[in-house]
Amino acid sequence: MSERNDLLEESGSAARGPVRFLLKVLGSMIALVVLAIVAFNLYLSGRPEAKTVKLVAVIRVPGPFKMGRPFVDYLAISGARLYAGYASRGLVAVLDTTTNQVIATVDGLPRASGVAVVAERNLGFASARGDNTVGAFDLTTHRLLQRIPAGNDPDAIVYDEKLHLVYVGDQEGKTGTLIDPGTRRVVDAIALGGEPEYAQADPESGLIYQNLKDTSEVVVV
Repeated sequence: MSERNDLLEESGSAARGPVRFLLKVLGSMIALVVLAIVAFNLYLSGRPEAKTVKLVAVIRVPGPFKMGRPFVDYLAISGARLYAGYASRGLVAVLDTTTNQVIATVDGLPRASGVAVVAERNLGFASARGDNTVGAFDLTTHRLLQRIPAGNDPDAIVYDEKLHLVYVGDQEGKTGTLIDPGTRRVVDAIALGGEPEYAQADPESGLIYQNLKDTSEVVVV
């Protein structure tokens, strides 16, 4: 009986040995991580303040409570107003750049992504990926006026000042949708041959340059 107990104690000691070793290794790793975090924060706190670029303000965009990560997508600026597509909250936030304050929101835009401003018509156009529409809203009252059907997954959106057309890239549909801001109707849809990301319109020529992220190309519309 005594020999059996001795054997059990020896086997238990042998089993505990690797466990103790692993716990020591794990403890050492955790200590190293904590020291690295502390050292990094001390390094950041001791750095001199940037002379050319520095944080001015952090602007919180209001919105209804939802589970998940808050997500602001594209931004557009017009005069003293900044428009932010708050994709995870289904709205466009309107910010006053002179005060860095949110002054209004345009609601009812599921997965709002980008905003194009047509100042001469006092209109904004926001792509809503959640229901494949482009929402037209009043720049003064910030009231949503109309939902315009777009292609599949409308993403970034710009205003072509030369041609007086709103252009939105439909990412999943691999198309570009052109909207007349005067009639608020779609005038054409163009097959792009790839997934559009963000376009730019040349104010001189009216040409639209669209990058395709899945084919590594730039197409000219």
